[in-house]
Amino acid sequence: MSWKKIIIEDADSILGNLQVNEFTIKGSNTENSRFIKTESTTTGITNQIVALVSSSQVDGVMFDYVIRDSEGLNKRIGTVYVVVGDGIEYTDISTLGIGETESVNFSAIIGNNNIILLINSINPGWVIKVLSKTL
Repeated sequence: MSWKKIIIEDADSILGNLQVNEFTIKGSNTENSRFIKTESTTTGITNQIVALVSSSQVDGVMFDYVIRDSEGLNKRIGTVYVVVGDGIEYTDISTLGIGETESVNFSAIIGNNNIILLINSINPGWVIKVLSKTL
């Protein structure tokens, strides 16, 4: 068995063929398939931006997220799915959460050629970690 280390340093890198055990990725161009990690804390305002990605040459985005309160007692994990075209549609699929997380809601808009993920919560101090995947 031989091991190869692959490092992709920028969004313009192109993978040819990569095989790992039984999984194969062929001809994946990361220019249109980016992963962006962000982290922020709510300030108690509505429609606070927690992530954004360029809408150029993008058909959809998956915003994987985890939220927790400042004490770490209330938590939820999920994904906001966004599709764009002539307009924008989104849905949030998540766990029920541990503790009280129902007061935290997400929405998505298009603005300044970006797809923007917003969080809405009247309570400050929620920590949000987001991994954005564009397709």
